[in-house]
Amino acid sequence: RTVPEEEIEAVNRRLLGLTSDSAGRFGLASVGAYFEEVIDAREPLLLAFFSDDYLESVIDLKRMEVMLRRNPHLDILFIPRNGRYGNDLAAADVAPVIRHPIFAGLKTFETKNRFHVSPHGPMAGCIDPRFVSDRLIHEINTLSAGKKLVIETKGCRNFEMLQGGLPVPWYASFNCNRALSIRTVGIDFAPVFLRI
Repeated sequence: RTVPEEEIEAVNRRLLGLTSDSAGRFGLASVGAYFEEVIDAREPLLLAFFSDDYLESVIDLKRMEVMLRRNPHLDILFIPRNGRYGNDLAAADVAPVIRHPIFAGLKTFETKNRFHVSPHGPMAGCIDPRFVSDRLIHEINTLSAGKKLVIETKGCRNFEMLQGGLPVPWYASFNCNRALSIRTVGIDFAPVFLRI
């Protein structure tokens, strides 16, 4: 509520511009693979999306709406934090955000069971694979039955904690701007969007 709508729209326009011309703008890029495998999937697919920071997650929610409108084969499970952790989007934040008229399309996809918000996300500022909720695992398994499962995570700590150990296609996006992230990933570029 403290960020004027014009500022959010300006960030949104910059992000859309970035995605339309990604050549040379990413340290590591898998944008083409993401379009082919997720956005333009030709088979039923569940994208399990782990959100991160509040503002970028609000923009991601709008991106999810556009993706769902584009592809009838796509369903999305949006997984915010299960509690308050720094500047991350919490599950309790999502309902008030998507009640805003700008997200009317997303609410329609929620009604059609193509967009789901999990209340069982990480109970920390990142995903710790040792402590993923059984309820979340059940939710992912149930919603992905008969569909291909793809996971997408935001944030460098999520990338570091998961250590490439997921048995399904995984897209990770983050900025490498802290010394630990730069050492872990081995690059000093921003942003990173890669498929594992």
